Amino acid sequence: HTAQSLFVGRQSSIQALEAALEVDRQILVVAQCEDTETLDDPQKSLYSVGTLAEIVNVLTLPDGTRKVMLSGMARAAIRDVVDTGSFLVAPVVVLEETPVNARTATALTRTTLNLAEKIAKQTTKLHSDAYAAILGIKDAAQLVDAVGAQIGFSVPSLQSLLEELDIEARFALLLGLLEAELEMAATSKRALSKAREQMEK
Repeated sequence: HTAQSLFVGRQSSIQALEAALEVDRQILVVAQCEDTETLDDPQKSLYSVGTLAEIVNVLTLPDGTRKVMLSGMARAAIRDVVDTGSFLVAPVVVLEETPVNARTATALTRTTLNLAEKIAKQTTKLHSDAYAAILGIKDAAQLVDAVGAQIGFSVPSLQSLLEELDIEARFALLLGLLEAELEMAATSKRALSKAREQMEK
């Protein structure tokens, strides 16, 4: 549901990108599991749910890395990953989301934006311009995805948001993550304050 810039440097990923540009400009973006270092067994080393995205723009940097602007289209599950020798391919199943009713969406949106504002003010995880952009989002599902994309959550946390198809449940996951970020910021602030007091004694 969001637009995102990615830097692509792995040769197999660049080849997959170029192949997609020649066909329909659509590509599936899937995260690699954190406990795997290689793609020797892609069925085990890749998460099973990713984002079907449209390639909006590609910029080739001096070192050969591609800066890619992607626009998310849908969540999709991958089946039977095959290594072509150049890049990975897999049939995909587009996943349908469970909508949230308007009244609940309004309440959850308000709570999310309140927590996002606190994070923007109290931490460095959400810049003011990114927060301003989030304020303009009206669609509930798009809001959750945008907030998740802007804040530096761990890959497993982001994956849990991606895999949750029930939008109300996805809000609940996001709110828990936002509250945890604020608690960590508060703990860090208390520790820093205590350390300063000790130094002043």
